[in-house]
Amino acid sequence: MRLKGDLDGLIRLIRSSPDTSIRIEAALALGRMQTPRAIPELLRVLGDPDPRVVDASSQALEYIGRPAIRPLVEAFNSSDETIARWIHHTLERIGVAGAEDILGCTPGLNEAGEERVAYTLLSFGKPVLPHLIRALGNQDRRIARFAEAVLETDGREALPVLIEALDDPDEEIRSRVASLLIIFGEQIVPDLLASCAQDRDETRDLKFYIINEIGQPALEPLYDALKDSNPVTSSMALKVFMDLGDASIEPLIRGLYDENPGTRALSENALIRIGEPVVPYLIREIPMHREDDREVIESVLIRIGEPA
Repeated sequence: MRLKGDLDGLIRLIRSSPDTSIRIEAALALGRMQTPRAIPELLRVLGDPDPRVVDASSQALEYIGRPAIRPLVEAFNSSDETIARWIHHTLERIGVAGAEDILGCTPGLNEAGEERVAYTLLSFGKPVLPHLIRALGNQDRRIARFAEAVLETDGREALPVLIEALDDPDEEIRSRVASLLIIFGEQIVPDLLASCAQDRDETRDLKFYIINEIGQPALEPLYDALKDSNPVTSSMALKVFMDLGDASIEPLIRGLYDENPGTRALSENALIRIGEPVVPYLIREIPMHREDDREVIESVLIRIGEPA
């Protein structure tokens, strides 16, 4: 095309040529120039009635890359659904490498813009998660809160990366990740316990804190973890039971009658170490069992009364 490199001439062609193929080539040529000056025109063409021209404009914006991200994201605020789909598609073309630039634009978005950006970020799948984790430590709290909301929306898909981030050197990231994991509730307890084996003491303590904050709903998965064949998981569950104190007593009493001898031993040991707070519970439990089954409870009561 003779107008290659002529920005104004290419824009005139896109706007006025009756030949679709020329308009397509003009849009692509603008993209190959990789000049930010072409971005407003290419954004305008995303609303063109001919989808072939729109696709060429989207591809041209991909060629321009990072400089096009902010204008694309800001256009989410006011675009109709058709143009918003093309913006989404263009950002997907630019790829997950642009995720941090996209996040950097979020403070200026309205509600519709935020929803569209969240959808775009989640469409990148697992590769976007490290970018979202890093954004939790952003000095702009609006960006950090937005990243937090997207991670919460992603749910269990984000869980392995969130648990790994509990060991992040940035205290702000660790704090926000811990808060998110508490929101996820009891579903995360098995994952927290299973990943404790290689943890630093500080990371393990943070996981215990999260489980303690989840509280009563964490008891059932903790009880199940007592039966885990991995000794690290079962011993960690035992430690959390002991830290929970009164709230953990009833599941541990049930553990005294579990089919698994290891679980029975762990439950007995935990009840003894919790000590006096379990005594009223155990006494109430005695009449509920046959005489030959009461020996287990009586043994625990005796051992609680023994001097350390």
